[in-house]
Amino acid sequence: MSAERSVRAAPERASERHRALVEELDVAARELGVLSPEQAIEGELAIRDLRRKRRRAAEDPLGMLTLTEVDGVLLWSEGAAGPPPLAGRRRRAAVSGAPEGEVVAQYRFPRLGANQVSSFLEDLDRKLTPHQGLRVWRDGMLKPVERPAASMQRALLFVHGTFSSNDHMLEELTSTEHGREFLKRAAKHYDGIYAFDHPTLSVSPTINAFELSRAFADVHAQVDVVAHSRGGLVARWWLEGFGGAGVGARRAALVGSPLGGTSLASPARLRASMSMLTNIGSALKMAGAAASSVAPFLSVPVAILRVVTSITSFAAKTPAFDAAIAMVPGLACQSRVRNNAEIAALRRAQVSPRPEYFAVISDFEPEDVRWRFWQRFRKTSLADGAADWLFDGQNDLVVDTPSMTELSETPFPADRLLDFATNPRVHHVNYFRQEETLAHLAKWFAMN
Repeated sequence: MSAERSVRAAPERASERHRALVEELDVAARELGVLSPEQAIEGELAIRDLRRKRRRAAEDPLGMLTLTEVDGVLLWSEGAAGPPPLAGRRRRAAVSGAPEGEVVAQYRFPRLGANQVSSFLEDLDRKLTPHQGLRVWRDGMLKPVERPAASMQRALLFVHGTFSSNDHMLEELTSTEHGREFLKRAAKHYDGIYAFDHPTLSVSPTINAFELSRAFADVHAQVDVVAHSRGGLVARWWLEGFGGAGVGARRAALVGSPLGGTSLASPARLRASMSMLTNIGSALKMAGAAASSVAPFLSVPVAILRVVTSITSFAAKTPAFDAAIAMVPGLACQSRVRNNAEIAALRRAQVSPRPEYFAVISDFEPEDVRWRFWQRFRKTSLADGAADWLFDGQNDLVVDTPSMTELSETPFPADRLLDFATNPRVHHVNYFRQEETLAHLAKWFAMN
C-alpha cells in the first residue's frame, strides 16, 4: 500500500455518540491496511468511480465494509453505503443486504490474494501478541526466557486465549488486591511462574502445543496450568498429545475454554460473530476497560472480515465460505461444528493417567444497558428465523457455556468445577478479576 490522500478525521464521519469508538476503529483499521472511504490508494480508482462503473464484485480490486447501528446494536455488512452521516444526523443505510439504521463507519481495502492471507494473519498475530515465546514472572514483570530452570520441582504456567496475551492476563491479576495476593501465594508455592505467549489466528492449538513442548523438553517438574479461552485447547494438546512436562500430577484449570468449540467460530455465523466482537469492544470501552482489553475486539473483526471478503462474500454458501474460514486456522480449530477434526481427536484421546482438569464457567446475562446487545445474538430471545442469532443458549459472550465442560462423553466432575451460573457480572474478559476464581485456583493447586 502506498501514499494516501484526502484523509479526514473520524469525528467528521460519525455521530457524536460514536466518536470515540470510530476513532479507535480508525486506528485499528489503518494498522490493518483498511481505509476510510475518503482515503485513496495510489493506482486504484476512487470508490465513487468504482460504483459508477458498476464493476462486479469479482472484478473489483477493492472491498468495502460498513458498520451500522440498529436499535443500539452494531452490525457489520459487506458493500458500500451512501455518503457518511454528518455529525448529529441520522441516516439510513443504503447497503445491499444491510439492515436499516445509522451508518457508524465505512472502510475500504485492497482485497488480499490467497497467497497473502497467511502473511497477513502472521502480521496480525505479532501485533496482538508481540512477545511470543516463554517468559518468566519476576520482580513484577514478564521477562523472556529460553526455557524453564532445569532444577525446579514445581511451576505454574499461564496460557492465554485468542488474540490476547499473558500481559493482559497478568494485568487483570495485578489490578485487584485478591489478584496480587494470589500471585504472592503462587510465588511462595512454586519454584517459578511462567507464561507461554503464542500466535492464535495464523496457526492451530496443536502447533502452539508443539512449541510449548519444545520449551519444556528438558524439564522434569510438576507444572500446573492456568489456561484461558483457546489456551485450554493448547493446554490439552500439550498435556495429552505431547506429554506435558513429565512428572507429578498433571493439572490444568481451564477458564472459559471452548473445549467443544465456540459458535463465534462457526462459518455460517461469521458476520454475527464479528458484529458480536465489535459490540463487546464498544461495551468494554464505555465501561472504562483497559485499552489492552478493548483493542483486540475492535481490530480482529476488521481483520477477519478483510480476509473472508477477499476470498468470498457474506452471501456465499458453503463450501466457499467454509474454505474461507479454513484459511484462518486459529478460528477453524474452534468452530462448534460436528466435523471439527481437532476437537473430535481430543475427545477420543485415551491417555493414562489422564490429566486432572478443573473448569471455570459462566452464563452472562447483563442488566447494564451497555451490554444488552447480547440479546440479539442469542437464539432463545429471537424468532427462529432471525438472521443474527449466534448462540443457541447460555454463553459468556464468547464461548457457549456447555462447551466449557465438554472434555469427553463423560460428564465433568462437579467437585472440579466453579460455575458462576447465570449472572450479570462474570463474562469472558473478567474471569481473573473475580475473587472466587482465584480462591478456587489456589484450592485446586493446593497453594497453602
